[in-house]
Amino acid sequence: MPLVESLEPAFLDRVVADLFPLPPDIVPPCMAATVVEAAGEMAPEVSDIEMEAILTRLKARKKAPGPDGVHARVLAVVLPHMEVSVRELYTACLRSGRFPVAWKTGRLCLVRKEGRSADSSAAYRPIVLLDEAGKALEWVVASRLCRHLSAEGPDLSEAQYGFRAGRSTLDALWDLRSHTSGVVDGGGGHWQYR
Repeated sequence: MPLVESLEPAFLDRVVADLFPLPPDIVPPCMAATVVEAAGEMAPEVSDIEMEAILTRLKARKKAPGPDGVHARVLAVVLPHMEVSVRELYTACLRSGRFPVAWKTGRLCLVRKEGRSADSSAAYRPIVLLDEAGKALEWVVASRLCRHLSAEGPDLSEAQYGFRAGRSTLDALWDLRSHTSGVVDGGGGHWQYR
């Protein structure tokens, strides 16, 4: 299989339409207070510990860059020289409740699945590459949410494996296998996950 492959534009349009169907014309109700309503509480500044964690994560990443073309390791090299500016930018994003539009834009890559017909949309796995700077801000938000839930509750369910430190897909599969084996060994019947 070639490393890079070109698809005919019409076929590419069909694959993308199949993989990402348009949402229905439904406007969900607003569930959160607007930024103006919540202005009484200011998000704390991005901390030294958070900046160190961002740097550690950037140094370890070996993934392809997003639309801006900046590799994580390049950002890791320049971050110590731009730390004040980056911290101010992230803090301003948190306090304003805004996430830069540029960081919401990704580069779509279609990875061909082995053993599937090349003329089928199901033969392609979509991967969207995002800018590392945006992923770092997402990590700050996610880690703060997890800390808040652990401290204030309700904590995340023990059945939650995604986006949790120290848990993986393999852990979820192992847990499911052990629970289902217990049910089968016990003669079947109804089973409810914790």
